[in-house]
Amino acid sequence: MNVEIVKVGPKKLACVRHAGPYQESFKAWGSLMARAASKGLQRPEAKYLGFSHDDPNVTPAAELRYDACITVHDGAEGDGDVQISELVGGEYAKYLHKGPYDGLMKVYSNLYTKWLPESGREARHEPPFGKCLNDPNSTPPEDLLTEVYIPLE
Repeated sequence: MNVEIVKVGPKKLACVRHAGPYQESFKAWGSLMARAASKGLQRPEAKYLGFSHDDPNVTPAAELRYDACITVHDGAEGDGDVQISELVGGEYAKYLHKGPYDGLMKVYSNLYTKWLPESGREARHEPPFGKCLNDPNSTPPEDLLTEVYIPLE
């Protein structure tokens, strides 16, 4: 695996939570995009981040938590299902995945079970996230690019 250690600064986020199978996280993205558009939160420089809070090998599918998030300006406010939170800055392991989103579970698994132990590093007790680099509505699945970030101690 070609993993890079990077520093990430803190970022303010607007997020919608999905509870249930990660394969259904698109529901949170649909809700977030509709709300972000109506509140003027979609800006050209916005980044799109997805946070997987639970290990699907341990947590029942109905209890998995996923946050679909967009970076926002400091004055942004949440409402209803849209919550404002913050990405904690620090060191992260970063891996670039090319391909369909359904391949991301294997990437996360390999990072945590293979790369992390071999690296000598430890993960922070915070959720990993994926950063979408292109639009899944206009990009073929095999060309999707996602940076995967694992928070490090």
